[in-house]
Parts: sequence; structure tokens; C-alpha cells
Amino acid sequence: MSGIANSVAIQTANAYFTSQAQQIFAAAQSDSFKAYVEEVPTDGSSIVITSLGPNPVVREMTSTQRFTAWRAYARMKAVVPYSLDGIELTATQINGDKSGMVARAIDNFLGVGKSFWWKPIVDLLVSNPTGIDGVSILNDSHPNGSGATTWDNKVTGAFSPATLNTGVVAMRSLKTENGMPFGLSPDTLMVEPTNERDAKDAIGVMRPIPVDTAGLPNAGSAVIAAVSQENWLKGELKLIVEPLLTTTTDWFLMDLTKPGCRPLIGGILDAPTPIITTQESQPYMHRDVIQYGLRGRAALAGYVPQTIYGRVG
Repeated sequence: MSGIANSVAIQTANAYFTSQAQQIFAAAQSDSFKAYVEEVPTDGSSIVITSLGPNPVVREMTSTQRFTAWRAYARMKAVVPYSLDGIELTATQINGDKSGMVARAIDNFLGVGKSFWWKPIVDLLVSNPTGIDGVSILNDSHPNGSGATTWDNKVTGAFSPATLNTGVVAMRSLKTENGMPFGLSPDTLMVEPTNERDAKDAIGVMRPIPVDTAGLPNAGSAVIAAVSQENWLKGELKLIVEPLLTTTTDWFLMDLTKPGCRPLIGGILDAPTPIITTQESQPYMHRDVIQYGLRGRAALAGYVPQTIYGRVG
């Protein structure tokens, strides 16, 4: 877009902002939204969250056909507005633009807006929302475990290769309430930047192993050297280093591959929509500014706790 400097400069800037925003958000939701959020339709004001039941079992049929049913659980989550902090440009800046500054400012703003739903997703994960079993998605006492027991996916210790290994085994070993494997295999690891090095050590191709005087693996005081061994987790996990995590101890291990099962659930009523103050609005009349923003409406909530393992706070 060339410099905006003519008698209809403000209308030109507004039209450019609207057309660029519509072009960006006309497509389906971003891959990150679809990866973390099980998308369901809204009824205009909310979404309905229903429960999962036990996995069916193949067994010898010795009498009549057996049936299982979903547990009676449902709750509503209201649609709420989300907005991206807007930008202000003065009428003088717009009318006097000869270098394309206005277009660059709009393009930069909308470039940030492309990931409109990412921060709400991360914020919701960090808030540890209630899942379909009625407790927080990270919890040390989830109900409806195998054999009518409780189960645990909440870590209290700091991130380390050992806690990551424990999480991978726990998720792969998880069973439904009737004793059948849930069929999980974590594929995504999210850590705060402080833990990036440890995370890469834990999931890289090679992994350093401390050894003692007998040449045996030993993480205690008898360590005299370290050797590199092929990592059993190499190529298994996608690493996301996320500065939006609120503390250095936050980390999440997730399975984002199971159809119909995600850590979060959501429904989008309105995709991000351009918002512009007009020349007749109070901000323009009193301050000689045009304001540009983005606003969308959605319902987001916790969903399947079996698909996540880790720590918050």
C-alpha cells in the first residue's frame, strides 16, 4: 500500500484495515486452535460440554450383547468477548502519510492478530480449568479411574528428564474405568523458557547420562563422568517454548492426536472482526484519533484431562 495522503485518507486507511483483517480471518481457525481445542458449535450464547464414557471392550459373547453408556455429565460454558489491544493513529499521521507508515502500522498490528486465539488458549491452560470429570484438568485425585479408583496427572516437582519420563509412562499406561487402555501417546511438550535447555536434553537425539566409578548410570554424589546415549524419546515430542506461561515451573505434556479428545473445548461464535472508530465518534471528535481493534466471541473450557500431564504454579 503506497503512502496515504489525500482528501479521503482516513476512509482509505479504514478500508485497508478492514480488507486486510477480513482476508486474514476469512480462513478456518488456526492450526494451534484446532490442535489444543476440540471445536464444537455454539447455540449463540454458550456451548454444551458432555462427558466421555469407558472404551468398549472386545470379548467373547457368552450371553446377550453388552452395552455401555456415557456418564450423565453436562455443563454449559457461556460465550464471552475477546479483544486484541488496539492501536491509535492521529488524523494528522494518516493525512500526512507519504511513506506508507500507516499501512506498515496496520500490517504489523494484524500480524500480531493472526494468532488471536493463542493467548486465550495458554491463559486457560495455566488457569487449570475444570474438565469433564468435574475437577481441574491437572489434579491429584481425578475420579472414575480404572477399577473405580482415582488417578493423578498433576506434578509437584520441577521439570526434569525424570519427571518427563514419569509423565510419558503415566499417560501411555492410563486406563479407562473398565480397565481398557485409553490409547494415549503424548506428542507435545510445552515449557517456559527457563526449562528449554533441560527439555531439549530430555527429548533430543542424544542424552547425557552421568556415570559412577563402576561405569553405571548414577545421578548421585559418586558421579565422575558423563556419556551420551541415544535418547528413547528422540523424535517423539514436539517442543513448544512458551514465554506466556506464568511461572518457571509451568510445563505441560499433551497428547493432541486422539480424535475428539483435547485438553480444551471451545466454540467460536464470531471470528476476530475489525473494529474502527469513525470520524463521527467521540474519540475522534475529542482527540483527533482513529482507533483500530479486533474483537471475537467464543466459549472456552477445560475438556479431557487424560490428554494432559504436568504442573502449574
